[in-house]
Parts: sequence; C-alpha cells; structure tokens
Amino acid sequence: MRLKTDAHKIKNVAVKMKGGTVIEFALKVDETVYRAHEIASRSEEMVRLKECRLSEGGRVAAMLRHPADVLAAIQYTRASGASLLLLHGDTPLAAAIASAASAGCSALVHGSPLQALRLKGVSLAAPSPPSLCQYSSGTTGKPKLIVRPWTEIEQEMDSYNQRLDPSGSDTPLIAVPVTHSFGLIAGMLAGLARGTVPRVITDKNPKYAMKLIRESADSIVYAVPFLYQLFGALGKGDLRYRKLVSSGAPLTEALLAQLVEAADEVWQQYGCSEIGCIALGSQPTFPDDVGAPLPHLTVTLESLRSEAADDEGEGYAVDRTDLSVREIFVSDRAKSQSIRTGDIGMRTEGGRLRIQGRLDDLINVSGQKVMPSEVERVLAGLPGIKEVVVYGTRHPVWGEAVKAMIVADRSLREDELRTLCGKELPGYKVPAFIETVDEIPRPASGKTSRRYIREREGG
Repeated sequence: MRLKTDAHKIKNVAVKMKGGTVIEFALKVDETVYRAHEIASRSEEMVRLKECRLSEGGRVAAMLRHPADVLAAIQYTRASGASLLLLHGDTPLAAAIASAASAGCSALVHGSPLQALRLKGVSLAAPSPPSLCQYSSGTTGKPKLIVRPWTEIEQEMDSYNQRLDPSGSDTPLIAVPVTHSFGLIAGMLAGLARGTVPRVITDKNPKYAMKLIRESADSIVYAVPFLYQLFGALGKGDLRYRKLVSSGAPLTEALLAQLVEAADEVWQQYGCSEIGCIALGSQPTFPDDVGAPLPHLTVTLESLRSEAADDEGEGYAVDRTDLSVREIFVSDRAKSQSIRTGDIGMRTEGGRLRIQGRLDDLINVSGQKVMPSEVERVLAGLPGIKEVVVYGTRHPVWGEAVKAMIVADRSLREDELRTLCGKELPGYKVPAFIETVDEIPRPASGKTSRRYIREREGG
C-alpha cells in the first residue's frame, strides 16, 4: 500500500522524553542550530523527490554527510512507515549503490542539495516494521546487514539514559560520526530523548573540538580513544572534561589514567551492531572495564567449544579445555534468541563486564593462545611508547607469531623492548616482531582494527 507522506505527518514524528511527553527538539551542528521545523523542512525535500517515494514497509538508503539531513531522513522514513539504510557520507557513489541494492532498497538519497536515485532491477526487501538498517563496520570480518526495529532502539535508549543520566542535564558533544551507532543512537538520539540539544562536531580540526569542550561546562563528550589521546597530546594536560564517554576500542592504562585525572566522570560503553549498546559504566577501574549490562539485556559468558563456528562457517581454533576463554552472549529479555558477539570477556564480582578482546584476534603460537590486549598493556606501560597495537602475523615455523606496531616519542631498540616484555610475559607472548610507525593505520571509522592492519600487510 502506498502511504501518503505529508508535512503534518513528518512534524508529528517527534522525540519522546521519559513519560511519553512530546518535545520541541533542536540539533546543533558546529555553530548552527537546527530547530524541529527546519529538520521537518529537510524531510519534506525528500518527500518531493519522486524517485524516493516510499511504500509502507519499504526500505530506502541514505548517504548523507550533514547530521541534520541524517535526522531528517530518519523522520521521513519513520513517518512513511518505512525503513532506512544509513550509509557513511563519504562512501563512493558506486559502492553506496551496490550496498543499497544488496540491502533491498528501492532508492538512494544522497548529496547536497539532495538527490535521489531509483534503484532498478533490485530485489526489494520484504515488508518489515520501520527499522534502522546499518552495515557492520567490517573491522572484524565482512560487513553484515543489521536490521533493528525502531521499537528495539527506543528500548535501548530508555535503558541507556536510565543508566547514564537520569536528570537529563548533560548536553551531548559528539565528536564521532552520526552514521555509526555510537554517535547516532548513544550520542544524538539518546540526547534528544533526554530533552537536550545535542551538538555534533563535523569540523575535522581537533583544536576546534577542544575549544568546544573548554566552552561547554555541562557537556558530555562522545569520542573514541584515539581522539582522547590526540586531545590530550594537543592540550598538554590543561583540557578538562565535565563528563566523557569512550567506545569503539578499549582504553589503555595510560590513557585511562590521563582521563581520570582530566575528567569529573569517565564512562566507557561496549556494544555490537546487532543489539546496540550492551554495557555502560562510570569510573572504570581497569581499561577493559565497560560497566554493567543495560537493564533490558541478559548477558552470559560461555566457555568455548573446540572449533566453534559462526553463522558464516568461520571457525575459531580454541582448545575445548581452555575454560579461561569465555565468549559473551547477549539477549534481549523479551526474546529467547541469544546473539553471539565474538568477544572474549569476564565478569567482576560487582557484575561489571571486562572485554578482553575478540576471538578472531587470538594469536595461536604453536598451539598456545595469546590475547593481544595482555601484550598491549605491557608494552603501553613502557617508557616512550605512546600507542601500541598487537596482532598475529604469519610465521614459517610457528604458524603465527606475535607482532607489535608502536608509536614512540623516541628511538627504541626492538631487542631492548623484547627484553623488557620478557620480564612480565612468558616467552611465547613476547612479540617476535616490533615495528615503529608514525601513526597506527586505521579504517575510516577511526577504530583500531587488527584485521584491517593484517589485511594491509597481506596477512
């Protein structure tokens, strides 16, 4: 059935505060404020694109750079009873068309001013409840299409806000893309649901973001560890935070210590594409401490089976008897299905989760398992090392060997570093190779990805 989407319907798609009260919302992007009626006007532009006319239960893709356009696309599709596939604004057009077609989208909205392409010959997705569709980042494997109904996302936001800020007083300052769940759901949409005016930083100059942090006394900053590391280096110890949230990669011990010194409140969150934010907690004791699971979720830790396989048949060669390696499984309390995260974790006596790494990041050195995070913590604690990532590389005799890539502030000899590591690690965990670089290579998401580094090296 064709659904008529008009301005009145769009304007009535509003964010709800606790208790169900509809609010007049606003979004700030760098220095410009966009009121609800301005977002609605952008949504109406999409209505006027004949290539983008939607059917209830249909699906459309959007490749947009401006956060106000992203929010407008969400409003438009929800008002139409349709689903939205959100693609990063810098995706090449040909790749975006291919991704949209693969996801069963009828059209692709892109550009500024807005344009739309009707996707012909596409096998359209089966009608579904209005949903947000995203591809996983691909940092841990081939990107997968994730479809999450908005009802589930609203439940996630309610749990998130309950844990983070019951008073609703902190203003989100979002230094990550709003095309990814961390910036979009945890930062922008959850902030709107609290009745705040989220501010999205699109200026790529880190000094501009630092200026806003200094000027915003009541802000809660959303950023990845790499950015916090950069802010600390540029700020030379004089940058203060009221409240900050880190996600995307574990903190290092050194960075956690710096942030605890620089912020009134340090929060760390953990999640996955399939279910969103899983755990959130303040004042982490350890760099891998991500707090307790959100109240609407059930988290279990399960010992690994030998050669366990995921849905795509990829095996993890882990000894059946290695009970120290436990995988994290998550389920919504309202559902019986359990999601396999592929992450290794443990639970503290207080019920908080500690994320120890990914199953596919485990390094198999002649049958003995090495967890990269353990080696990273040792290297990161050595004088002169600013950043480090540890991953597995091919070895003609052992099959795999431990390799470290480091950013250092002075010249360091490999043999000296290995000797220092050997004082805290057994021999098979000491890096066989150590490479010094000017910066750690990262994909467009800004996350540290061992898989990405291995693929760059042909491993």
